[in-house]
Amino acid sequence: MQIAQFILLLAIILIGSSVILSGLRGAVWVPAVAKDMDAALNELKIKQGTHVYEFGCGDGRFLRRAAASGAHATGYEINIFLWFVAWAFAGGKRIDVKLGDAWKQPFNDADVTFAFIMPKFMDRLGEKLTTEMKQGSIIVTYAFPIPNKKHYLFKNNCYFYRVTLGR
Repeated sequence: MQIAQFILLLAIILIGSSVILSGLRGAVWVPAVAKDMDAALNELKIKQGTHVYEFGCGDGRFLRRAAASGAHATGYEINIFLWFVAWAFAGGKRIDVKLGDAWKQPFNDADVTFAFIMPKFMDRLGEKLTTEMKQGSIIVTYAFPIPNKKHYLFKNNCYFYRVTLGR
């Protein structure tokens, strides 16, 4: 086997296993629609210093938009290829793209968390974020609602939830 073929095979294995792993942990990458992300950020009225997290940040599009609004944006991505893309395009001090499993990360200092994951993981997401995020913080889910949680707004395919004491 030539070195070029070996490198290509290794890249295919690495990317393929990353895609499979991300699917098993919550989502395969499908980007949210730009106008929907912009509408969500407009609704959130992000201020300077707001801590915005993204649960599985894909290529970092939402993070870049949040940072441009003044937020300190942190995203977690388990797919090494997508992490690299998000990291390469982060381009600013207010964006932190971390390679890792978002399920294992704390969200206790998040003011806002954005997530676009598969429906079968939404119940688990709601439990994790409502127990870890602080009172008054906001969870935004894209395309799919959190079962058994009442959203206060649905706009541009985004469900908005406020974390309260009763959670």
